[in-house]
Amino acid sequence: MTSTKAGSAICGCDNPDDCTHRIDITLGDKTMSYQQFLFPYQLDYVIDKPEKDKVSQVPVTLNSVSKGCISNNSDCPIGNLFDEKNQPIAQFSPKKSYTGNLIYSKKTDAFSVIDNSPIVLLRRFLERDFYSHTEKESYYVRVDECAGKPLVDKTINIPESIRRMTLGNKTILGTNIHLYLNEKQEINVTLGAAEEIEKFTDEQRRQQQKEVNKQNGLRHRGSHGWRRNTNPYEVRNSLTITGEITAEKGAETRSWSKELEFEFKKGTKKLGPIDSAIDGIGKINSMLAFGHDQSKFRVVNLDLIYPAINIRGSYELSHSDKYKLFYKFNADITATPLIGLELRADVLQIFAAYFKLDKIVADIREAGETFEQEVKKDKNGAFYGVQLDLILSGDLSVMFGWESDDKGEWSFKKDTVLEAGFGIRAETNIRGGVRYYAVYGYFDASAQISAKVNVALESTEKSMELVFYHDGIKASASVKYGASIKPGKDDDEWEVPIGNEDEPIEKDWIFQEPLPKEKSTYRISLE
Repeated sequence: MTSTKAGSAICGCDNPDDCTHRIDITLGDKTMSYQQFLFPYQLDYVIDKPEKDKVSQVPVTLNSVSKGCISNNSDCPIGNLFDEKNQPIAQFSPKKSYTGNLIYSKKTDAFSVIDNSPIVLLRRFLERDFYSHTEKESYYVRVDECAGKPLVDKTINIPESIRRMTLGNKTILGTNIHLYLNEKQEINVTLGAAEEIEKFTDEQRRQQQKEVNKQNGLRHRGSHGWRRNTNPYEVRNSLTITGEITAEKGAETRSWSKELEFEFKKGTKKLGPIDSAIDGIGKINSMLAFGHDQSKFRVVNLDLIYPAINIRGSYELSHSDKYKLFYKFNADITATPLIGLELRADVLQIFAAYFKLDKIVADIREAGETFEQEVKKDKNGAFYGVQLDLILSGDLSVMFGWESDDKGEWSFKKDTVLEAGFGIRAETNIRGGVRYYAVYGYFDASAQISAKVNVALESTEKSMELVFYHDGIKASASVKYGASIKPGKDDDEWEVPIGNEDEPIEKDWIFQEPLPKEKSTYRISLE
């Protein structure tokens, strides 16, 4: 920088202010200086944790250096320090610097149960939500020059006090000083999503259907439709947490360990990794059912391998050497598995519709419900072992994390690990028929399925997704069916076979066309 001779009213282009050579602002042990160039409009400072019974504060020194006032005023340039209510609290000039402390005086309920339970802290950590819950206390530094005129003294009357300040006619510097309490967090917890599955007996399902029929004004139908319209299980979430969360803010430090389970059960359960696991199960189910009548794709059983998700990480509020606020944080998340399951879906009606057997299958199942007791007594009714289940089983484990740099910018870590394998098979017992007075029908079929659901990881610096896709789900099927009638109700002989197949039909059953990774919409976010 070029500075003109002290006392000169003529300034070089590199030092354009009339009277000011330099303004120094020292916070803690670092100094920033104004020297005829743009100065930050705000300075952020994170106060160190205070000693016991001490207030949170930072030492400050304010100093102005004149290059020679054009009015020969020894107090020019004149500076003032204001509090958050814009009240003057200190003054400095070339004759006298100011040295004191900036105090963080706001009260904080940093660890109130309502606002900052450990589960709320954990949720914010997983969402990287560090920005919206920091509170600052602000001070303002203003420096004026005389502009060739006398400085102006002002008196401000405030309750129980009279404050005086001196201002110039030209403001050359104005900057805010924002103070923040120290904040730190340490996370080391393990989450579990133990899905409790209650299985219902046939009698319980009949009672459920009776209630539904009754509510729909169909009391006369009793439990009719219970096989088709009720599920053999109900899933309830039972989420668990173990480990420790430690948080520090200002002079306060608190750790939660034994209390975690209690806080978790009474508070929100919306946590990213758990949501991803549950979302993943839904995505797999939707992918398998895609393109089929939802009423014909019925999940009849779901066995889960309970997720075990370890979250280890830390967070700290900090400022740079240039007094810029930033957030230092990192996390490592290991899910072994994130998703593990055996999903069994009844796809017989889909299979039957593909081979144009849906009517006879529906009749058999309907007769089986209506005449179940008669069948057991070898009377008219249905006989069947009608089952075609599509079974997907496997698990998905993933290890990933994120970290920030010294500017507060974050990205996913590059050492992400993904291990997955979901196999698909079929379990068949498709033999059945209906015998009801004058009509006799039957079918006999088998289906062999071998397929795999693949999982890929797609990521950028700011996003990470698991993508489900497959190379197609196809079955090698064999079907034989037929029907006969009696001329009269009391006749003993069956006559005139209808649609009888002496040889079974052998053909492929395309349950799902290939779903390329690039076209898959079945994705779950790990953000």
